[in-house]
Amino acid sequence: MKLLSKFMTLAAAVAVSVSLASCGGDDNDEPEVPSKVVYESVTAGYSVELSDAYYQFYDVKVVYINDNGERMIASLTENKKFAYTIPVAKLPEKIQFAVQLTAKSPTPSIDENAKYTFKDNVSLKVTGNKSDGKSDSFNFGGVGRSVTHVGSDVPAYLAKHSTHLFGPYECSTDQFKNPK
Repeated sequence: MKLLSKFMTLAAAVAVSVSLASCGGDDNDEPEVPSKVVYESVTAGYSVELSDAYYQFYDVKVVYINDNGERMIASLTENKKFAYTIPVAKLPEKIQFAVQLTAKSPTPSIDENAKYTFKDNVSLKVTGNKSDGKSDSFNFGGVGRSVTHVGSDVPAYLAKHSTHLFGPYECSTDQFKNPK
């Protein structure tokens, strides 16, 4: 009887181990192939930061390529940041951005004893957004300059610098287009 009991215990142990082994996973021993990481979209971010003196003495226009690939021109009267995202399938050939300043005519009134600071920081940031949630960014511009003049010197500054152009900054979108 003890022999029969030991035999039954051994048989039950074998049955349980076979049962557990068969539930352990699928029969596919091939390793999983990770999905290919691709760019899904591109975000173009624009930033215009100009001191009050620029807006006081200059007409400010931004020129950029919009999310439909069209060249756009817009007037600015204050600092602005804006961005848009384009699916890779609809990317234009290039993303471009520039800021054009033209001295106002007639020149606005000037306090000859006041100090006027002409300070700028204009930039373009292009970010490729990947399918794995990561991204690659490229920055253009952003090297700010600053010059201060006493009011009596501003007319000469405006005559010498009747226009300013920041940019054009451009980024080819070829690097974001995924190979077929």
